[in-house]
Amino acid sequence: MNINVLTALFFAAFFSFCSAAELIIFPDQPKTLSSETMQYSQMLHTGMQGDTFYTRGRFGVDFPFAGYNYGAGKSILLGINAAAHINMRPNSNMTFPVDNFYAVLAIYFSGVQSSNFSWRFYPVYHVSAHLADGYPGDILQKDVVPVSSEMIRGEIYYKFFDVLEVSAGYGWYYHVCAQKHLTGRTDLSLLYTPRPVNMLPSSKLQPFVHARLENVFQEGNNPGADISAGAFLMRGRRGFGLSLRYFNRLHSSYYFEKYEKGWGAEYLFIY
Repeated sequence: MNINVLTALFFAAFFSFCSAAELIIFPDQPKTLSSETMQYSQMLHTGMQGDTFYTRGRFGVDFPFAGYNYGAGKSILLGINAAAHINMRPNSNMTFPVDNFYAVLAIYFSGVQSSNFSWRFYPVYHVSAHLADGYPGDILQKDVVPVSSEMIRGEIYYKFFDVLEVSAGYGWYYHVCAQKHLTGRTDLSLLYTPRPVNMLPSSKLQPFVHARLENVFQEGNNPGADISAGAFLMRGRRGFGLSLRYFNRLHSSYYFEKYEKGWGAEYLFIY
């Protein structure tokens, strides 16, 4: 086969692929209830640590701004994540006695290969933490230092029988500030979403159970768990959720490089 025939076949295949593909600006996020996207939903958590009441909140966005559909049910998205967290713990005897703020800012590529299998890749995943109130007594406390980190992270997701999503992720830290020997983390998540219950003609009640196991590599292994169970009242792709949550893990922002443990009620919003 000569070079002209090979060239003709190449261009025929290329233009056939392009004609079947579609470039989309500001596409809809194809997932709603998924470990992939729920970590950026709006959340208000109220709970107890010992005999002290505390509150935390999260305001986030998962925003794909470009997409590429290249086959039946197959796509690649380019997007940005942002999430701001505020922890309010008023008692000086608590594990984390100061109000603190930490934020996540990330760029991602995500791909849907089939109705069951998808993936996500973060070339940049940044976390930084700061004191929220600036009270001098807080600043002078031992081990209270500003921290920041950047990592490369990959995640895969597979759904079984349309009700059980299993996901795994790994991140490698290429830059840390004040976090000694922080090198990486692994995660395993299970999200169970049984068949929804019809409430009204326009709304459904969607129960869920979400369990996240992790191990942070920081001066050895630091395993942790975060488990919640509840239900969303869904109207289309929007919903309000209420759940009970228990966690025992290294602090999410590594602000104090210590574990936090608690339980409480969590209010979730998806829009």
